[in-house]
Amino acid sequence: MQDIRVVHAADSTPYTLGHFRETPILSIQLATGSWMLIGRVLVANTDGDPQLATAAFKVRSALTFPDRLDRTINANSLFTFPLMGVLDLPSDDTVDLVAATFEGEAVHCSIMAVPVDELDPPV
Repeated sequence: MQDIRVVHAADSTPYTLGHFRETPILSIQLATGSWMLIGRVLVANTDGDPQLATAAFKVRSALTFPDRLDRTINANSLFTFPLMGVLDLPSDDTVDLVAATFEGEAVHCSIMAVPVDELDPPV
C-alpha cells in the first residue's frame, strides 16, 4: 500500500486566473493504484460583476476530472471550493488541481491523496 500524499501551497502568493482559462494551481504525482483525493482552493472574483468560476481535479494522461465544481461568485467576493474524488490509475500519473474564472485569483490550495485497497464500484 502506498503512503498518504499531501501537497499544499506553502505561501500565500495568489495564482492569477483570467479569461476562463483553466490554470493548474497544484500538482501531485501518484503511483499506480486506487486513490481518494481531497482538496480545496479559494477562488477570488476580482471583477466588478458576478462571474462563473470552476475548480477541479484533472488527471493529466486521460484528461478526466475525478471532481469538478462550477459556481457563480459575486463581484469582488471569495468562495472556497471543496473537492473530493476517487480514481483508479492503471499507471503512474499526475493529478492537477485547476481553477478558472474571468478575472480572479486562487489561494490557500491543497491536495491530499489517500491510497485505498479497492474502489467499489470500480471507477
